[in-house]
Amino acid sequence: MPFKKGCKIWLGRKHTEKSKIKMSKTHKKSPTRHWLGKKLSDKAKLKMSLARKGKKHSKETKKKISLGNKGKHYYWLGKFGKNHPNWKGGIDYRDESSLFNPLYVNWRSSVFSRDNWKCRIADKNCSGQLEAHHILPWRDYPELRFEFNNGITLCHAHHPRKRAEEKLLIPAFQGLVRVSSELLSQ
Repeated sequence: MPFKKGCKIWLGRKHTEKSKIKMSKTHKKSPTRHWLGKKLSDKAKLKMSLARKGKKHSKETKKKISLGNKGKHYYWLGKFGKNHPNWKGGIDYRDESSLFNPLYVNWRSSVFSRDNWKCRIADKNCSGQLEAHHILPWRDYPELRFEFNNGITLCHAHHPRKRAEEKLLIPAFQGLVRVSSELLSQ
């Protein structure tokens, strides 16, 4: 009986070290996979990538791929939330921070109008859309979430991207807001 991959007689058989080396050499010499076992330069990788782009699989190849995937079970499909294997405990949904919450919408528009719909830093680096930034963080000061003077208008380029950066800028932002509040009261 000839040996075929998947044949029950084949299961449990071990290759000798000599046969493993022979198979490895043969595999490396394969004309269609000549690059196996070699390190490719970035130029060669780019060339291979460009050669593959725009190529489409034939119907025959698609059928082979489909048949190869039959019976495979992707255990995470259909698992959401706590049932998903990558679940890390979830995050607080923050219903009250929803973009459609009337309190948030009012806070945001009042901060923008106080700052005349312009980035408060306003220099040559300004770019991107305007963002209403909480000076004292949302997560740490829930009582100040919708406080008018806890917001500042910044463009996307000036909006802090890291918590450490955010903490360093708190005094500067508070100073800018204080100045604009004083101007409004005059």
